[in-house]
Amino acid sequence: PNLKVDIVAHSLGGLITRYYARYGTVDVLDDNLFPVNNHGAERIRRVVLLGTPSLGSIEAIKVIIEGHPVGLRKMPPQTVVTFPSVYQVLPHPINVWLVNAEGERVQQDLFDLSFWQRFQLSVFDPNVIERIKKQYDTPEEGQRRVELLQRYFAKHIERARRFVWSLTVPANELPIRYILFGGDCTLTSARV
Repeated sequence: PNLKVDIVAHSLGGLITRYYARYGTVDVLDDNLFPVNNHGAERIRRVVLLGTPSLGSIEAIKVIIEGHPVGLRKMPPQTVVTFPSVYQVLPHPINVWLVNAEGERVQQDLFDLSFWQRFQLSVFDPNVIERIKKQYDTPEEGQRRVELLQRYFAKHIERARRFVWSLTVPANELPIRYILFGGDCTLTSARV
């Protein structure tokens, strides 16, 4: 019971580790209160974070909209959006992620469902919707699948909002030694 572990985490694993240090195994994402209890921190001695996107990744937007390349093929958006992790690495709301041609910030909340609906992105894109519907024997089955994916998207975009904020709320200093490593010194896209 007194054992403390060292964790080496890569990418999203680093975000999950940070969440665990703050909240242990408690799911605090069902509302907007994030009571830090440090239950995980009590069990961790040292954390090594390798390429953890603490403020999110622009690449996640592209993957949700266009899909994700796998080998010589591409996993389509309607498949990608079924992975909760893709929402959790979206750019953090405190990050300036969208700018216009003059370099000025454009206010858009990635975690607001209406953003995705208004711009018809991902599972709200008419072309993606048609591709989904064509996979089913009847239009009704296809429409039910579209509606299911859109409800799933709505639920997980809101949980992701809470996830990123849960890692940002002020907390007492955790008794963990963090060691951070970035990438290979190649700049990561931060804005669109």
